[in-house]
Amino acid sequence: MVGRGKIGLAARAVRRQRWIVAGLGLAAAAAVAMLGTPAAAPADDSARGARLYRSHCLRCHRLEPEANRLGPTLFGLFDRPAGSAAGYRRYSRTLREGTFRWNDALLDRYLADPRAIAPDNRMPFSGYRSRADRADVIAYLRERFGDAATGASQ
Repeated sequence: MVGRGKIGLAARAVRRQRWIVAGLGLAAAAAVAMLGTPAAAPADDSARGARLYRSHCLRCHRLEPEANRLGPTLFGLFDRPAGSAAGYRRYSRTLREGTFRWNDALLDRYLADPRAIAPDNRMPFSGYRSRADRADVIAYLRERFGDAATGASQ
């Protein structure tokens, strides 16, 4: 009987701790609600986009001309025909035979779900689910490249 009592006390202590933690969470949520919502972040945050690029894209893609790695260089990406980075030969058939040019809207769709645009794509990236993440990466690439057609920085 004594053992059961100790277990019962321990279980009650754990439940009490969970309630305290839950209560703190509710109190924090109430405080945020009373203070109001924080100011909205800028629509396109290129500094944040640079961090996202470094953490998800840099392993395979570079931004310098003809700096192909596992994936093609992104230099001069905007308004470039699909599957046409100089010196890169490992494009999927969809991209190699594609008749489209990269622009903000298409890049947004591609970054959301690469396989929706190129089902035979070999890129091991499932996409950015957040619209803000995609907008920030695109803003970073736009800032980095400036003029869409030439890739020249502003």
